[in-house]
Amino acid sequence: MTKRPAGPDGKADRAAYKTPHNGIDPVRHCVTIASACMRHFRTNHLKPGHWALVPEKGYDSCGDNQSELALNFMQWYAEKHGVRIQNAFSADGEKRVGNFRLDGWIESQQKGLEIHGCVWHACAKCYPDDNEVLTCGKSAGRIRELNQKRMDFIVGKIPNVEVFWQCEIEAMPGAVTDKLRP
Repeated sequence: MTKRPAGPDGKADRAAYKTPHNGIDPVRHCVTIASACMRHFRTNHLKPGHWALVPEKGYDSCGDNQSELALNFMQWYAEKHGVRIQNAFSADGEKRVGNFRLDGWIESQQKGLEIHGCVWHACAKCYPDDNEVLTCGKSAGRIRELNQKRMDFIVGKIPNVEVFWQCEIEAMPGAVTDKLRP
């Protein structure tokens, strides 16, 4: 904003952003600098109809990216099988395998658990069209290809890995669905 000289009444007019910022007046529309920056971003840089992809647990989490579905399922699995599962909220975090992480690790059985969200891992049942572009901007076929490379590497290091798909977990009877749906 710029200062304007005083007018005939002795009061100075305040200049508002007009051309460079599409008419955003931060003094009139924004309380904080952060809200002014966000309004500028939304007005001038965000594409119309763009959806925000906010993490399931918001931005305040343990640092590892693990879904509520995966955490609830592993809690149910641990109770059902009487095992301790290392996951994102364990003291050591998720088990590392090279540059990758396992969703769950059962040390006593040397067994890995992978919980694949249908959208993020491009479930072949839910997204059969290889050319369908999913929320991350990649085609289902490309996501499956990358996921298969990841899983081949992990299984090469840890042969005992059990994979559960979101749609399969949601179809499981009784205890699982009761536990997963509050």
